[in-house]
Amino acid sequence: MQFDIESVIKRLESFGYILKPNDEYALGFVLEKIKLDILNFCNIQELPDELIYVAIDMVCGEFLLEKKSTGNINLNDIDLNSVAIKSISEGDTSVSYATENTQDALQKLDGLIQSLLDNKKYLYKFRRLAW
Repeated sequence: MQFDIESVIKRLESFGYILKPNDEYALGFVLEKIKLDILNFCNIQELPDELIYVAIDMVCGEFLLEKKSTGNINLNDIDLNSVAIKSISEGDTSVSYATENTQDALQKLDGLIQSLLDNKKYLYKFRRLAW
């Protein structure tokens, strides 16, 4: 796996997000920003292979956060409709599924973004002392 824009695009597509024509510049910008953030935080010269997946997730999280913050993301752009079971009854078998409303979708999007950005713990292993 390489840390490039194609890998990030594939990861975004795994969430159901398809890039719009004007997204490529913003995605490239975020990719370079996250790369520099990691290199500066760790005080290293190149991104280790072990951090590629972490970096890709951080780019996706930052990109989605930027889109959400600027109001340029539609909740239908991301597949947040994973089937969630709300309750199960055993006698005469009854299963009810959780229904989505806008607030639930926003909470799921926020949770997804947070989980993608919450990767700093993996960077500490690669951190070097700066003189």
